[in-house]
Amino acid sequence: MAIWTAELKDDGEQLQERLSGLAEQMTTGIEEMHEGIAEASDKGKPTLRRILATHEAVLDGVRKAQRAG
Repeated sequence: MAIWTAELKDDGEQLQERLSGLAEQMTTGIEEMHEGIAEASDKGKPTLRRILATHEAVLDGVRKAQRAG
């Protein structure tokens, strides 16, 4: 039983590391897209401003989830 418990703990830790890495990659990707959209938005495109606001909300959510995890 102790061996199974240890294996499950190791699996859980590995999963947590993978999820953390994935969240980090998502954050980086969103930030990069955000920068490009922000540059285009500065040129006065209202649709891009709405997209930018959505990206900001998603990025905030991902950051909060990372801090909670």
